[in-house]
Order: sequence, then structure tokens, then C-alpha cells
Amino acid sequence: QSTFCFASSNIATASAVHVQRSSISAYSSLAVASGQSAQMHALLTFMSSGDNFVASSELYGGTYTQFKYSFANLGIEARFFNAANPDEAASLIDENTKCIYLETISNPSSTVPDFERYVEIAKTNQIPIVCDNTFGQGGWTCKPLAWGADIVVESATKWIGGHGTSIGGIIVDGSSFDWRVKKA
Repeated sequence: QSTFCFASSNIATASAVHVQRSSISAYSSLAVASGQSAQMHALLTFMSSGDNFVASSELYGGTYTQFKYSFANLGIEARFFNAANPDEAASLIDENTKCIYLETISNPSSTVPDFERYVEIAKTNQIPIVCDNTFGQGGWTCKPLAWGADIVVESATKWIGGHGTSIGGIIVDGSSFDWRVKKA
């Protein structure tokens, strides 16, 4: 049984957030400091200097900046593609590519990626799909794990509080990717 601890402002602790998030998706989750932190934690778990990943160019501005500049400072290259063109993403993948990164609903264009095609590309190249589901309302309306994403990251700031008084991020592992493969 879970024990909930509440701060004087009645904001749930990380333990309560894990229980709540897991009840939505039935997968393991990890609460972190922010959505940006969720992205960084998730990706740096299996990437290091000399690696690259392919990412939709239609991303939240902070994400694009993090990928283009912060990851570059760590020696990790983000290769950007048009989210509506999965074949463009496939053409950017090489032996050092560690994942495909998408947003369930692109910010700001609202493009919804062709998950079936991206899953096919990921399986062919033995790399996971990491999907930002912030605009999917944290699993309430969009469920990228059901469509083949392997890891989901979210800005909990938008959906747990909804009022901007707290900051948080969530990482959800769908337990669908075989991490023993050579690519990852």
C-alpha cells in the first residue's frame, strides 16, 4: 500500500506522483525536477559522447535548444527531421544513432507523427522511440506506448498542477525495448 506525504501547500510528493502516473499507464515511472530534466535523464541513460539521435524539428522551443546546444556540448549530436516525413528520419540514422525522438503532438505545429512507420524504422535499426507526450495530456488522451513508443517523457508542470505553481517531469519506461541489443 502506498503512503502519501503532503507538504504544507498540499502538493503531492514524488512518491504520490509515481503512484498516480503508474495508475494511468500501468508502467514504471520516475518523477524528476522538470520536463527538460525528464528528457535529459531519459536520453543520457543510454547515450554518451560520440552518439547521435534523430529528433523531430517540430519541438517545443526549450527542447530544440536543449538538443541542439546542450547535447552538442556533451558531444551528442541531434539530427533534426520533418515530423511528417518518416523517411527523412530514416535517412539520418547511422551506426551511432541511439534513438528516434518524437512529440505525440508536435509543438507548435500540432503534427501527429505516423507512429506505425516510425516504429517500423526503429525496429529495423534496433533503436528505441522516445516520445514526449506533454501535449497528449500526460497519458489521458494520447497513449504513445500503445502505439509502439518505448519511453515516454512528459512535462508534468502542464498536467499535474495545471496552474504553473509547481514544476515537474515524468519518465515512463514501457518495458518494450530490448536494451541488450548492440545499438543501445
